[in-house]
Amino acid sequence: MNIYLSVVLACFNEAEHLASSYPILLKALRKINKPFEIIFVEDSSRDNTLEIIHRLIRKYPDIKTTLIIHRQNLGRGKSVTDGFTKAQGLYVGYIDADLEIDPLYIKPALQKLNQYDGIVGRRSYSFKFLLLHRFIATKIYALFVRMLFNLPVSDTESGFKFFKKEKILPILKYTRNNGWFWDTEIVFFSHKYGLKIGEIDVKYQKNFDKTSTVKTVSDSITYLKSLVSLFIKNK
Repeated sequence: MNIYLSVVLACFNEAEHLASSYPILLKALRKINKPFEIIFVEDSSRDNTLEIIHRLIRKYPDIKTTLIIHRQNLGRGKSVTDGFTKAQGLYVGYIDADLEIDPLYIKPALQKLNQYDGIVGRRSYSFKFLLLHRFIATKIYALFVRMLFNLPVSDTESGFKFFKKEKILPILKYTRNNGWFWDTEIVFFSHKYGLKIGEIDVKYQKNFDKTSTVKTVSDSITYLKSLVSLFIKNK
């Protein structure tokens, strides 16, 4: 059976929601009505994420599934890269395992891959005061990205990206950051080396019940330093 779509789930401390979010993802993927596979990349979680992944694999034996286990924490970028490398699908992509972006957007993203080599989710936020700091940080970062690189997409950091596999695999070797900044790198290098990258509007729905690993101020400073470094190295 030829795999149409490979979906990578980079998992680090996802125990709070993975058991409930995974069936929602599968329901959305089944609606595409094409053969798909799931690639779990377990990034040395400190909770029982790995146990839950094993349980889900047993619960859904009809789903073609691959499990990659990192014996030490290597970061989101490295996890997605490893998943892409193992993918067998014609198309490959990833969505954050907490599904703060609805997986129903995957189908229209794949449809747009008839015209593009890659599709990136462009997040819109329902206003909530608790998200104001994150909204501002995201907009400021996007402004710097536009100023430095003039990329064809406005939201490089969303955890929702899908590609033609044959197009994205050669780009992986150019990325250097194993963490969250990988998202910016993969869009930047895709554009730099001639891939046609488009966007799809997606609604971001914050899950306030989960423990966030985002530190808005310190992470933003780190991102901006990485952004300037990328610019200097690629002038």
